[in-house]
Amino acid sequence: MPALTPFSWPLFKKKAPVIGIALGGGAARGIAHLGVLLALEELNAPIHMISGVSSGALIGGLYAAGVPVKSLISRLSSLNWRSFTSFHLSKRGMVSSARIQALVESFVGKIEVQQCPIPFLPVATNICSGESRVFYQSAHRLSVVIRASVSFPGVYPPVPIDDGHYIDGGVNQNVPVAPLIDHGATQTVGVDVIPHLTIDNVPTHIPLIVDRALDLMLVNQHRHNPAPDLLLCPLKSQVSSFDMKAYHQLVEWGYQSVMAHRAWFGQWRQ
Repeated sequence: MPALTPFSWPLFKKKAPVIGIALGGGAARGIAHLGVLLALEELNAPIHMISGVSSGALIGGLYAAGVPVKSLISRLSSLNWRSFTSFHLSKRGMVSSARIQALVESFVGKIEVQQCPIPFLPVATNICSGESRVFYQSAHRLSVVIRASVSFPGVYPPVPIDDGHYIDGGVNQNVPVAPLIDHGATQTVGVDVIPHLTIDNVPTHIPLIVDRALDLMLVNQHRHNPAPDLLLCPLKSQVSSFDMKAYHQLVEWGYQSVMAHRAWFGQWRQ
């Protein structure tokens, strides 16, 4: 039997890292998260927990619930904005988010957040208190929590959950790293799908002007929230929040953003 040295005692054994990935919001730009997840699978990089807001909650929640990333990518060509909206006459929102809930349930049924095989930390914002709520190990229906997290104010009505009403989780933290740290992640990866870019020309109409202004506000959020150990910014040029037709490019950019850091991910390979 080999002799025990002090550094072979259990006290000195290095603990395995707990790796969490935070998927940020960005409407159609969130499609890049699929490329990120695809690359992580190819590298056999472990994911021990996932947090998400807005489109990051949608994709992260489906993946955490066990939907294969290639199945999600294969659905992109059949999706458009009508897949996520329906007419809804309301003073609280221009369109209904019911189709988002239905889309999630078409993949995973009416499972609860706590039933996800990969621990999932979706974040939504209480519109009255202004506080973020992390639905970790929650008994709430996954589809309802995702619906709340993607409910951009003014477009979708707030979603009632328990005794509160919830809107887009990106209001306070568009790349939700803090919940991962709070729940035990020792290495964190943030995926920010907001373009960190200057543009050459003034946007040509109101929706694009508003979109650009929101992007600038979300980029500046990073100053006030915890930084991840590795931040991925997949977008290489300006893509609007509404451009779902760019899905091929977005998936590729997400994939390449991981492959550019394959050495970092390689140290944690399973």
